[in-house]
Amino acid sequence: MRPRNWIPMTLLVLPLALACEKKAESVCPNGADVTIAGNHGHAAELPADKLVKGRSAQAALRGGTHEHALVLKADQVEALGRGEKVQSRTSSVNAHVHEIEVSCKP
Repeated sequence: MRPRNWIPMTLLVLPLALACEKKAESVCPNGADVTIAGNHGHAAELPADKLVKGRSAQAALRGGTHEHALVLKADQVEALGRGEKVQSRTSSVNAHVHEIEVSCKP
């Protein structure tokens, strides 16, 4: 049997728990610039909410007749947060890849 005041107690505890939840902070508050070598119509976006310390990040290079996947490992995302430029390579599609350089937008 539940105590009579269990609903009011739940209403008090839930907002407190939500207030204590820490929102993940981006290492690039303005997002990142993505430079694509050998580009033939692709574009990629890495918004701030995808660039969180301790987490990997993914983006799609879209445009043209196909798209590539770009994955940054967690340590590469952390390097962006230190102001470093990061190099990576896309997935292979149609027998080619693209070299990528990523840096935080100012």
